[in-house]
Amino acid sequence: MRFRPGGDARLGDGVIEKLKADNNTNVSLSGLTRALAVVAVVAAGLYIVTYLAVALLRLPYPFELEFMEGDSVDQVWRVLHGLPLYAPPSVDFVPAMYPPLYYYASAAFASVTGLGFLPLRIVSLLASLACFALIGSFVWKQSRDRLAALLAVGLFAATYAESGAWFDTARVDTLMVAFMLGAVWLAWFATKRGHVIASAILCASAIFTKQSAILLPLALLTYLLLARRKHAVFFGAAFAVAFGVPLLLFEGASHGWFGMYAVTIPAAHPWDRLMLISFWTQDILMPLPIAFAIALFYLILYWRGENRDRARFLLLAGAAMMAAAYAPRVKAGNFDNDLIPAYAFLTLVFGIALAGLRERMRVPEDSTKGAGEIFSALLMLLVVVQFTALVYHPAPLIPSAQDREAGDDLVRQVRSYEGEVWVAYHGYLATLAGKTPLATMQPMQDLLVSSHARAKEMLRSSVEEALREKRFDAILLNEPWPDNLRGLDRYEAKRAVFADTSSFWPVTGFRTRPELVYEPAAVFENSTQFE
Repeated sequence: MRFRPGGDARLGDGVIEKLKADNNTNVSLSGLTRALAVVAVVAAGLYIVTYLAVALLRLPYPFELEFMEGDSVDQVWRVLHGLPLYAPPSVDFVPAMYPPLYYYASAAFASVTGLGFLPLRIVSLLASLACFALIGSFVWKQSRDRLAALLAVGLFAATYAESGAWFDTARVDTLMVAFMLGAVWLAWFATKRGHVIASAILCASAIFTKQSAILLPLALLTYLLLARRKHAVFFGAAFAVAFGVPLLLFEGASHGWFGMYAVTIPAAHPWDRLMLISFWTQDILMPLPIAFAIALFYLILYWRGENRDRARFLLLAGAAMMAAAYAPRVKAGNFDNDLIPAYAFLTLVFGIALAGLRERMRVPEDSTKGAGEIFSALLMLLVVVQFTALVYHPAPLIPSAQDREAGDDLVRQVRSYEGEVWVAYHGYLATLAGKTPLATMQPMQDLLVSSHARAKEMLRSSVEEALREKRFDAILLNEPWPDNLRGLDRYEAKRAVFADTSSFWPVTGFRTRPELVYEPAAVFENSTQFE
């Protein structure tokens, strides 16, 4: 082969020019990836800061953010007064259908701050911060990728509005999720017996906060039996004690009423058949399509690759956390708050998947470097799009000064009566007015649609007797008197509670407020309803 100086020089020049062009392209793609990463970090930070700002602004609001928050305050009132939470139902009290741990924790804070929404919301706010910390630290310990950890936390914060703006409310959900995440964290990173024992205790704590966490200990025990049998023994024994002993104590101390309220009543709720499918389509895929796809794709890679053990753990723990969302979501009376455990799990796996994909794209081979840069830029673009899909306006989530003024006026109305006032849907308002809280309508209705005939008859008799004796100076109702209760015809509607239709509505959950004031009727015509 004869040497051709001119031709070879031209060929060399072309190769050099191509390499320069490729390098320029890679530099451009690297710059684009970094810019998109900065946008994603800013978005994550804004979601976290926005949540914290909203939560702190709502923290001291003395009225309900959600219409059943007041029931939680009533439970804490009983704890502080040494009264049982699970007792025979009556017009004086019907408990919410949840286990007691959240109320006991809130009562500990209330013993310092005083009764009201503040101590309960502090517990929920601290629980939400624990969720942030557990998600971020899980991703960080697993991947050592700070960016992925931050974006996972930011994405969970971004689901705040999608899950009903519930993280900081005086309800049980966020504390349950914090316990669940803590149990998952300890079970995966466990290196000592004490870690799995603590994980088991946190599983029991989650269940005694809200029943829908019931499958988590089974999922973690299954994994430990498959992967770490010695740890499984300690986990199982610790859970049996941490769950079984309090359960027996609650049942014995309440003479069986605990099981009725915490198990029988929730089980009687009818199915919402539409949610069986729409949970997956509207609740999961619509708000988190990209995060779900990234998480699912990487779990498949885990399973088919060398990380099957990690995939097995995440699938088992994830199934339990998804079930904790799905089970209450497909029952009648559900709301967006049920989605919090599902969103917590999805954002955690999203963070791990993001870190893993970023690592796979850091390839040293020149032959695939360009493709890696392209996919890195595309991945960060998808993350930015996912954050954009969750944008919400925080202002409607914060009660107004007009709402506070309307609430203060309502408390004055209740206080103006010398005797008892039954604020049928908001017992805490009686407490604010210096009176004793009474049973509220939502727990009563939960009981009245259950299968416990004796308890239903006890409640009906107590209500009817109180109304027959005109025990209350006034009754405030949100809605028409329920058909499954009798006796209101001894009272008559006197006036509307509010003069306007714009104030004192909850900022999340079911839209309701007191509407009519009933007072004892001056003349009661003959009736056969009590015969």
